[in-house]
Amino acid sequence: MGSDDGIINKSDMDTNTTYLLCPDRSCRLFFNPDRNWCEHECPKKDALVKIVQCTNCLDPIELPGDHYFLCAVTHECHDGSHPLMFQRMSGQYRLIYERPK
Repeated sequence: MGSDDGIINKSDMDTNTTYLLCPDRSCRLFFNPDRNWCEHECPKKDALVKIVQCTNCLDPIELPGDHYFLCAVTHECHDGSHPLMFQRMSGQYRLIYERPK
């Protein structure tokens, strides 16, 4: 899958990145260097999904569009672990248009 097509495989995800599942392919806010990150100014924040990868089980974790970047993320893994993750604070983002496959 190409890096510019907005599609990513679970195996290609990075545990330090927040993936912004954009509800509008025509929106160019993510690419505008004069604006704050589109996660803050998204006109469709109710439909925006933020996805991070669990640092333990590597499953994608979906967060609401208004999830604040300074908030930790918890997750219950299949093995019973409950990792506490802070990758939302990394400042690394990637725009995607489909859920990771």
